Amino acid sequence: MIRTVCLAGLAACMALPAGSRAEARTVSIDFAAGVNATVRGVYVTKDYWFELSEDWGFIDPSVLDLRFSHSSILRKDLSSLTVQVNGSALQSIHLDPSNEKGATLVTRVPAKVLKGGMNVLSLTIKMRSELKDLCDDVHNPALWTLIEKESRLDVSFEEKKIEPDLAKFPSDYANPDLLYPEVKERVHAVIVVPDEPSPGEMEAVGALATLFGQEIGLGRGEFRVVSP
Repeated sequence: MIRTVCLAGLAACMALPAGSRAEARTVSIDFAAGVNATVRGVYVTKDYWFELSEDWGFIDPSVLDLRFSHSSILRKDLSSLTVQVNGSALQSIHLDPSNEKGATLVTRVPAKVLKGGMNVLSLTIKMRSELKDLCDDVHNPALWTLIEKESRLDVSFEEKKIEPDLAKFPSDYANPDLLYPEVKERVHAVIVVPDEPSPGEMEAVGALATLFGQEIGLGRGEFRVVSP
């Protein structure tokens, strides 16, 4: 989403895209960061933190594609896996021979449980073997579940409607979004100046550039200064 700032002397005017909402889109979150993770123990919670833009409105469906394997000695009636997002339980399954190797668990994630900012995907795993004494299982190295690196969370979203508000300039205007999937969308703003700008106009451009740089941050986006 590109926005334009026009300078006429020291005045600034904003031109924002028409339309109340942007097109629905999906981004794939590699919450495992490309690394397999082995969970061991009788009762363990594995947390995966991920960040979503505060400029997004979340819509259905978002989908978790969880890839996993587990030890063959797990006792079905005492072994389970539960998926939670931001504290909301979404699905539970038994760990048994049917999902022992290269298993896939597909879970719908309601839009209402997602939020802008930091989110957490929690996998609570309970594992027991045929050993009768719980203390023996606590130290049993054969109790394990592997969360595979191919796991993904596909998040569906629309960009929120932008309400121009000069009182909040440039915080709402810069829109520093970490997850734009296309390089061309990294351009957050274009500053337009006359062919022969005056010293005052150049000073205003410098002030705007400084503010945009502070709001967008290094590596998070870009802005351009052009002449008509």
